[in-house]
Formats: sequence, structure tokens, C-alpha cells
Amino acid sequence: MAASVNYVATGNIRPKRFVMSDPIVAYGVVEATLTTRPIVGISQMGVRGAPGTTLDTGFAASSGQQINIFQDEDHDECLLELGAAVTGGQLLKADTNALGVPVVLSGGGSQWAGAEARDSGASGATIRVRPKLIQVYT
Repeated sequence: MAASVNYVATGNIRPKRFVMSDPIVAYGVVEATLTTRPIVGISQMGVRGAPGTTLDTGFAASSGQQINIFQDEDHDECLLELGAAVTGGQLLKADTNALGVPVVLSGGGSQWAGAEARDSGASGATIRVRPKLIQVYT
């Protein structure tokens, strides 16, 4: 699993979460919490500091630190933490905690999907996904 461009976190970003661009900082990213803005990709799989030590903040990156992002162009799989039950093959979008949840095709308008599920899983699980940025019209 190869990561893409190095971006800069403009806030605390947890591992295996959807991220979106920061409109103020070039190459800046924040956790994706809005379905009305495009998803850039998925944050790196591990924490920045050594796990289980005093350096472990639980974040993949804090504000001002570089972070690896898996993107659509990578044509590769990565891991994503879920905020709801998912079935393999479903398109996923970010919930308000940047976790993956299924895109629901109803109600009109559009939503930004950021990945396609490769596995099924329950809320709180981590599954394999393929980053896939697509605007879905519902």
C-alpha cells in the first residue's frame, strides 16, 4: 500500500479517517466532516509517535505536521475506520467524525464519496477500501 503526496495537517487528524482540503492552507488537510466538500483521501494507517509510549498522541498528525494521504490516483487499497455497518462494494462518505459510512441514494442533491468498500464490517471496525473520489447525485 503506497501513500501519495505529503500534505500538512491543519488540525489533529486521526489514522484511517477521511480528509478534505483546508481552503486556506496550500496542501493543508483536515478531517472530513462535511459531505458538501470533496474528500481528498484517507489518512495514513498509523499514529505519528511510537505507539504505547508518551509520544503516542493517538493522531496520525497534529497541526503543522506532514501526513501521508491515500488518494484515488493511487489505485491501491488502504484501511478506513467505519462509523456504521458497511457491505463490500458500497460507496462510502465521511460522517461528522470523518469515519466511513455508506452513501445513501435518496433525498435529492449530491454527496461526495471517498472510497469503495472492499470488505464488509460493523461500526467501529477497520476495513480495506479503495480510495475513490466521486460526486454521487441522489
